[in-house]
Amino acid sequence: MPDPSEPGQWLFGVTFDPPGRVVVPTPTELARKAAELVSIEVDLEAATRLGAAMPPSIGDPKRSSDVALGRFHQGCVDRSSADALVEFVIALEAGLLQPEDTDRRNQGELRFRFGLNGSILLRSNLAERQLLRKELIEVYDARSAVVHGGILDRAEIVRLAPRARALAAEVLIHGLTSGWPTADDFLRLALE
Repeated sequence: MPDPSEPGQWLFGVTFDPPGRVVVPTPTELARKAAELVSIEVDLEAATRLGAAMPPSIGDPKRSSDVALGRFHQGCVDRSSADALVEFVIALEAGLLQPEDTDRRNQGELRFRFGLNGSILLRSNLAERQLLRKELIEVYDARSAVVHGGILDRAEIVRLAPRARALAAEVLIHGLTSGWPTADDFLRLALE
């Protein structure tokens, strides 16, 4: 039970702030607090469903989806923004490029398909797809610069690592909740 001598304590919508003074919230404040609690509950339910969808083979990858999930996890624990950026983009590659599509001799085509597949998988509106494709290409090019010794400003890496993480999370959540797309799925989406 909250201690009325502690400022800001919450009890059934009533706060004690400053200590000893009861402050009753307005109906709007009560509604906002209730919405926050519902939002937390929905987030926890979604997280529980995602956790249940995690394959047991994450530690011993057998499919590209396992690689995507494992690399995303590694990116989350990396201390370096450059390492995290690389891991998140590898997670994106594992989710967006199929093994039969990854011949390194066709690097330009891989870059193109990476942006195309991500944009058609995650967005339905043409303008949103175009913007997302640019973002995907930007993180892909940054990853390439880091891995292949290109010159990339540290501030740019720090800026792009969280965006790469958000994009990878979006692809992984899609895969866990809607199934992992195949090359045929990407072709179908492109032709719709």
